[in-house]
Amino acid sequence: SRSGVRLTAHGRLALEHCERIYREGLDLKAAFDGEPRETPIRLAACHSVPHERLIRMAEFTRNNLPGVPLRFYSGTTNDLGARLRSGTLDLVISDGDLAAASPGALTRRKACSELMDFLAAPQLREAMGAFPAGLSKVPLLLRAPGDPVRLETERFLQRHGIRAKVHAEVESPDLIRSLATLGEGAGVMNSAMATEPLAKGQLVTLNERPTGIRRDLWLVRQRAAPLSRNLAGFL
Repeated sequence: SRSGVRLTAHGRLALEHCERIYREGLDLKAAFDGEPRETPIRLAACHSVPHERLIRMAEFTRNNLPGVPLRFYSGTTNDLGARLRSGTLDLVISDGDLAAASPGALTRRKACSELMDFLAAPQLREAMGAFPAGLSKVPLLLRAPGDPVRLETERFLQRHGIRAKVHAEVESPDLIRSLATLGEGAGVMNSAMATEPLAKGQLVTLNERPTGIRRDLWLVRQRAAPLSRNLAGFL
């Protein structure tokens, strides 16, 4: 187009295969030269997974698997599932049941289960009043429809008879945190991913007791793919 060149879905898949062939060629040359290269871990995360998780994984790899390179990717659940099945990814971090969509082809392992809180700027807590009834008075920043956290949030709101004033529906939890910090609304997130704005007083926790809203994170890989030494150490 006039604005530039963009890969089609088939073109992107072809490029990933070409990159893999090229890397394997470099590995073969290095083996012949007597200089074995570390096999990279090709790690991807769904858009709904906080970047904080990827940063922690990078830190873990640097400290525990020195010299092992990480290649990070992101995408939709369907896109990453297809790339896992094609062998162009080693591991996907997902907060949805990615393996259920491909029974037999993919295997999963639960990485963690996190409790979620309602967070907002201090001025919104003052305007809100008592929790949870006061949530009906403030704009809410919700995950995209169909997101597991969105579904649990909706069940929480229905259970307490709250008519939500939805200000934004956001796929990225990092964007929800940024919007909440700016005072745009109250968002549901794990407090660990908002450590800095909480410490600075830019965000406060609205609920005093656990909400019961949880997010499960899964590590998903191709069932038939052999485990490399580096990937086994990472897992």
